[in-house]
Amino acid sequence: NNNNNNNNGGGGGGGGDDGGSGKNEPGDNGEFSGKGIPGVAAVVGAWMLLTSEFAGRVEADPNFTFKIGAELLNDTAIILFVNAVARKDRFFEQLDQVLCHWSVAMLNDICLVCLLAPVAGVAAQRQAAAAAKAVAVGGLRARFAGLPAHMFMAGNFTLEQKFLCWCQKAVLYSVIGFCSGVLGTAAVNVSSSAKTRADPERNPPLPEYNPTLMSGLAWLLYMGIGSNTRYQMVNGVERVAFNNLPVKGAKLVSYLTRITNCFTGGTVWVWWADKIHLAKPNPLYEEYKK
Repeated sequence: NNNNNNNNGGGGGGGGDDGGSGKNEPGDNGEFSGKGIPGVAAVVGAWMLLTSEFAGRVEADPNFTFKIGAELLNDTAIILFVNAVARKDRFFEQLDQVLCHWSVAMLNDICLVCLLAPVAGVAAQRQAAAAAKAVAVGGLRARFAGLPAHMFMAGNFTLEQKFLCWCQKAVLYSVIGFCSGVLGTAAVNVSSSAKTRADPERNPPLPEYNPTLMSGLAWLLYMGIGSNTRYQMVNGVERVAFNNLPVKGAKLVSYLTRITNCFTGGTVWVWWADKIHLAKPNPLYEEYKK
């Protein structure tokens, strides 16, 4: 079982000061460090962190690349299809809004898949060190240390740990949902308003729009509760499939589960937005009618 190589590994060793001269020279491992150039060191450090996190997930689960690829492919196809049907001949005129919708969805998908994946290697060592520090501090942080990556992850986890895992991911996804909801909605609203004011005949305003803050709050609850629960269940189904079926059969189950989940998520969002009356009368529409 590849998922057993999880984030419960030992602590990682620290890297000492290399005594470098501050020049833009390769580090001890032969990689370019970016030292001496303002901002570059931070960018290089962030890139190395992201790549090590991705590599840690692939090491823990060789099928991780397939899973995240299927997720992004499914959502891309659904987004393009829905926008093409809704916008019809104005699809390319409103391509900026389509790309905004797609970008926010991709960011959410990456977070949903990556934050529920088990890790190994350097990434696991980093998580283990953070967990050990939390345990040493004690209190609430200690209770959240050493939790599974998702509720159905293999391992000797208690029901309390699995519940706390759901709660921890709920907080993470709520923050991500709020930020992506605010940024995505603001970008669409600004773009739509600018186009309407520049050429109201060619780009007439829609009767309704989504208020930015309310949209952020709607996404907060949608991601924290709905998406969190659905993706936890997807990981549970995939664990059973990859542990009991041939690889090709397990991948088919994984793909079908994820595409079903994407359609379910879209349906739930439409219901949720309608339930809370997210769409409000557009002031620009009233102004345009005058």
